[in-house]
Amino acid sequence: MDMNNSCENIEEEITSILKENLDFKGNFAFGRSYADAPNPCLTLDGAGLAPFGKGERTIVDKDVRDTWEMDASKVQFRNPAWKPFVDKVVREVCQTLAVNFEASKPRAELYKLLVYETGSHFLPHVDTEKANGMFASIVIVLPSEFTGGDVHTSHSGVNAVFNSSDNSLTQTTALSWYTDVFHEVKPITSGYRLALSYNLLHTTSSLRPALSSASGAVADLRRLLEAWNAADPDVAPDKMCYVLKHTYSNANLSASALKGADAHVMAILDSLAKDVGFGVGLATLHMHESGHAENTGGCGYGRRRRGRWGYGYGYDDEDEDEDPEFAEGVPVDAETNIQLFVDPDGTAILDDQLEITDVMKDELKRKGHYKQDYEGYMGNYAGTLERFYRNTLLVIWPDWSDIGGGSNRRTMGALQRIVAATGDAPTPNEIVDFRYLCDTLTALPIDKHKTAIDQLFTLAARWRDATLWTYAIKRCCGTANGIQRLEIRHLRAGLAAFGFPVLADSLRPVIVDCAHNARLNFVQDLMWLKGNGCDKQVVAFVREMRGECLSHVRPWASSDELQSVTKEIRSDGGVQRLCDLLLPQIKSLATQHNSHQLEAYIDWLYADFAGSMAESDAKKRTITKLLHVMVPFKPLFPTKTVQIRGAGYYAATQTSTRGDPEPILAFFKKCFAYDNGPLVVYLVEQMAPMARTMIEGEQAKSHAADSIPDVVFPVVPALRAAFEAQSPRVDDNIRASLAELAGVAVPLKLGTLKTRTEPVKQEELATLLDFATGLRNTASLVISIISAVKELPWNETSWVVYLEEFNLRRRTEPAVFGPHVLEMAEVYAQKVALPTPTKAASLYVNVMGMGKAANPAVYIAAMKRCYATGGAAAFTTLAARILQPQTLDASYVREILVPLLPELKTLATAYPTPLAASPIYAVVRRIMALWMSLVLGKQPDPNHIRVFAQHIRQLTCRCTYCVQLHAFLRASDKSSLNMARIGAPNVNHVSKEINRRMPGVALSLETVPSAPHGLIVTKAGELDRAMRWDGVMAQGRTLLNAIGTPAERLAIWGAGYVTALGPLLVQEDLALAAQAAPRNAVAGGSRQAAHANAAVVPAKRKVIEILD
Repeated sequence: MDMNNSCENIEEEITSILKENLDFKGNFAFGRSYADAPNPCLTLDGAGLAPFGKGERTIVDKDVRDTWEMDASKVQFRNPAWKPFVDKVVREVCQTLAVNFEASKPRAELYKLLVYETGSHFLPHVDTEKANGMFASIVIVLPSEFTGGDVHTSHSGVNAVFNSSDNSLTQTTALSWYTDVFHEVKPITSGYRLALSYNLLHTTSSLRPALSSASGAVADLRRLLEAWNAADPDVAPDKMCYVLKHTYSNANLSASALKGADAHVMAILDSLAKDVGFGVGLATLHMHESGHAENTGGCGYGRRRRGRWGYGYGYDDEDEDEDPEFAEGVPVDAETNIQLFVDPDGTAILDDQLEITDVMKDELKRKGHYKQDYEGYMGNYAGTLERFYRNTLLVIWPDWSDIGGGSNRRTMGALQRIVAATGDAPTPNEIVDFRYLCDTLTALPIDKHKTAIDQLFTLAARWRDATLWTYAIKRCCGTANGIQRLEIRHLRAGLAAFGFPVLADSLRPVIVDCAHNARLNFVQDLMWLKGNGCDKQVVAFVREMRGECLSHVRPWASSDELQSVTKEIRSDGGVQRLCDLLLPQIKSLATQHNSHQLEAYIDWLYADFAGSMAESDAKKRTITKLLHVMVPFKPLFPTKTVQIRGAGYYAATQTSTRGDPEPILAFFKKCFAYDNGPLVVYLVEQMAPMARTMIEGEQAKSHAADSIPDVVFPVVPALRAAFEAQSPRVDDNIRASLAELAGVAVPLKLGTLKTRTEPVKQEELATLLDFATGLRNTASLVISIISAVKELPWNETSWVVYLEEFNLRRRTEPAVFGPHVLEMAEVYAQKVALPTPTKAASLYVNVMGMGKAANPAVYIAAMKRCYATGGAAAFTTLAARILQPQTLDASYVREILVPLLPELKTLATAYPTPLAASPIYAVVRRIMALWMSLVLGKQPDPNHIRVFAQHIRQLTCRCTYCVQLHAFLRASDKSSLNMARIGAPNVNHVSKEINRRMPGVALSLETVPSAPHGLIVTKAGELDRAMRWDGVMAQGRTLLNAIGTPAERLAIWGAGYVTALGPLLVQEDLALAAQAAPRNAVAGGSRQAAHANAAVVPAKRKVIEILD
C-alpha cells in the first residue's frame, strides 16, 4: 500500500480494507448431518400451536406458519450425552459463522420443540431476538422419517438451500443462521419433522470475532489511521462512514450486538482505536421515499397494499399482483436522516455534524427497502407509494475531529467525572465510570495515566469498596508490566481500608499473571507494608509470592532479571538449588529472541562462580547445562550479508549471503574457556551431517556451496589447535569429526573454483592444501584438490603456479604429491607455449636492423621447469617439441637452439648423469647435428672467392656510395646492403658500376621505389656461404668449446664423434678420438681416420685477400 497518497484517498483506502481485506471467511448459514448423534431421550408435557415473531409482536397466522410447538420448560433430555453433542454443534456453528468462540463464549439455549406435519411450512422471515445476546438460531432436526421441508436461506443476494429429509429416519441434522438472515421452511410433503429450536447467545461483553486474523490488512489499516491522525485537518476528511453488511434495530444498537463480518470489523477498529487514538461510533441511516405509483391495473379502486417483511420479501393479500413502482417522469420526494448515533457501548452521541452523502443514499437504495405502503388508484388521483430504507453505518473519525467530542471522548469523560467524585460512597454512574476507566486506561494520553491510577485507588479505598479495588487492581495492573503502576502508598491506603487479607487476595492473581520478572522486585518491596500489625501476614504472603516468582520465571528481557532470580535462589539452597529450580525453567523459556541476554547471564554466572571455590563440581555442571541450552540458538553455519561491488566504476552494488564463522568460533572459544570441550566435540559431530542436509536441499545448494566452506575453513584449523592444546585431550574422536567435516567442505570449495571465470590464485591453492594437511584424510583431500586443479581450463600462468606449489610440497610428502607432480609436469611439457621466429620477423631483424626475434629464454625456463618437476620424462617431451618445430630452418637453429647449449650444460651439471646416456646431452647432440646441417652445410667451392676478388679490384670509383659498396663486398659477415633513399642518380650510378665492372658476378640489385629511391644489393647464396665459411667454422668450434673439453665432447658423442662433428674438429680432437678406438681396430681405424681427415679436415689453402 502506498502510504504517500494524498489525504483525499484515506477514506477510499480504509473502505477498501474494511470491505475486502479483513479476511472474514464466515458464512451466514450452517448445515450438517450427524449419523452418530445420540438419542436425546425426550420427556414431553403438553402441546400447542406455534406462533411466529413480527418485530416486537408475536402472532399466530397459519398462512405464515403451520407448526406445533412445545415450550422449552416442558422438554427434558434424559440422555446425558445430549448436552456434549449440542456443545459440539455450537462450536462447529461458530466456526462456520466466523464467531470467535473463546471471545464470545456462546451458549445454546433451548427455545421450543417444533413438530411439522404434512403440509406444515414456514414462509420467509427473519428471527426476532428472543433473548439478550441472541445473535443466531440453531435448529436440530431429530430422526423421524419425512419428505420435503427444505430450508431456503438468503442474505444480501446470496442463497443457500439445506435438505434434512434425506436419511431423516436415521440421522440428525443441525441448521443455523444469523438472526437477520431470511429463511423459509418449505411444506412437509409426507411424515413428521421433529425439530429442537435453540437461541444462540453471546454471553460476554467482548466483541467478536477476535483480532487475530487479517494481520497484514490490520497493519495497513493501522498505518492509514495513524496517517489520518497526523494529516492536515484543512485537507483530510473529519470523518468517514462505512455501511455494515447487516442492519440492526435501534433498540439494541451497540458493538456487542454486531454479527459476523460486522463484529469482525468492529473488533478490529475498537482495538486499534485504543492503540492509535481515533473515534468509532454506530449510526442508523433512514430514508423515506413517497410519490405517485404507476397504475398496474391489478388493484381495485382504493385498494391498499402493504409489504410485511422487507429486504426483498413481501406478502400481501393478492399474491398475483406485481409490486408497484414509482411513476416515470414524476418527482419522488425523499427524506434522509440519521435516526441514532451511538458509541460502541450504545450510549447516544449528540452530534449534528454527520453529513449524509450521495454514496450513502445509493447504498440504501442498493440494499432495498424494508417496508413499503401502496395506496391504489383513487378516482382522478393516481395511487401513492411510500418506501422505507434503513442501513447501519460505522462512523470513524480522527483524534483531531470534533465529531462525537473526540476519539477518546468516553475515556476522558469518565476520568473527568472520576476526578470530580468527592463522596464517601459511589453513585451508580460513578461505578460505571470507574469500571469503564479501568477498562480503557490505555486510551488516555500517557501523562494522564498516573492521575487516573491515583484517583482509582484513592476512590476505591475511600469508598471502602473491596470489589472496585480488586477490579482496579485486575484491570489496571494485570497487563504484562502493569504491576509497576502500583506504588507502596496505594497499597498502604488499601491496607488501611480493607486489611491485608483483601489486599493479598487482590494482588495474588495480578502477581501470578504478571508476565514480567519485575514482579519479584515488587514482591520484595511488599515488605515495606510491615509495621501495621500484620507483619506475619505480610511475611507469609511475600514468602508465598516469592516462591511463585522463583518457581515460575518469566521470559527475560535482560541478563539482570536472571541475575536477580539467581541471587534469590542461591540464597535459599546454593548452586544445587539453582541447578534444580532455575535451569529447567531457563531451558523451557529460552528463545532465539532472548538468547543474547542468556549468554550474557552465563558470562556473569561464570565470573561470579570464579570468585568462589566452593561447590566447584555443581558450578561446572550448571555452566555446562546452560551452554547446552544455548546450542539451539547457535547456528553451526551462521551467515551474514555482504556488499559486493560489481565490475566497473559505475557498477551497482549487490548483496550476497556468505558464511560467517565468527559467531560459532566465539561460542566454541567460550566452551573451551568454561571447561566444556566435550560440548564442542558434540557440536562438531553434528556439523558434517547438517552440512550434507543443507547440500541435499535443491534451493540451498548454491547457498551451501558458499556458506559451508566460509565457516569450515576457519573453524577446523582453529579447533585442531585448540584441542591439541588441551591437556589431557578431550576426545581423540574429534580428529575423525574434523576430517569428516573437511571432507564435506573441500569438494564444495573446489566446485566453486571450477565455476568461476578467474583462475585460482597461488594463495588460494596454498590455503586449500594447508587446510587439508594434518587431517586423517589428508591424502584423499589432497588428491581431490589436485584432481580438481587438473580439471580446470588450461591457463599456463596458473598451471605453473599449481605445479610449483605441488612440487614444493612434494619435498615433505613425496608419496602424496610426487605422482601428481610428474603428471602435471608432463602436461606442462605438452602444452607450454613455445614461440618460434617467423620469416618476417627474421627479415625485419636482419635487413632493417630493428625489432627482436623469439626469446630463447622462454625455452630455457620451460626446460628447467620440466626437469625440476617432471625429471627426464617431462624434459624429453618438451625437447621433442623444441627440436621439431613447425618450421625448422637455419634461423630457428641460430636464434632458438644455439642459445640453449650453454644452458643445457648448466642443467646437465645440476642433474648429473652419465654423459652418453644423459637426455640433456642427447638434446645437445641433436642441436649440433641441426647446426651442422642447416647452418654450416657443405663446404663451398673456393673458386667463388677468387673470381669475386678479381671483380672487386675493377671497381675504381671512390664516391661515397661506391666506397660503401666496396666495404660491403669485402665483408664476409654481411649478405645484403640496403642503400636507403640515395636518390635515383646515385642508384643508377652504383648499378652501372656493378654491371660494367662486375658482369656475371653473383649479385642481385633491387631498386626500392621510395622517395628518393633506394637500392638493395644482395650476395648470391653460394657466394655468401663461401665468404662466411671461415667465420661459421669459427662459430662452430666456439660452440664445441662451450659444450665441453675434447674429452667431454668425446664422451658425449662416443663412437660417432668424428662422423658427427668432423669439419669442426682439429688435430687434437682427432687424435683423442683415435686413442679411444679399440686396439684390435687400430689399423682399420687409422685408415678410416686418415680417410676422414682427408674428408673433413680442410687442407691448407692459399689465402685470397680482397684488396681495394
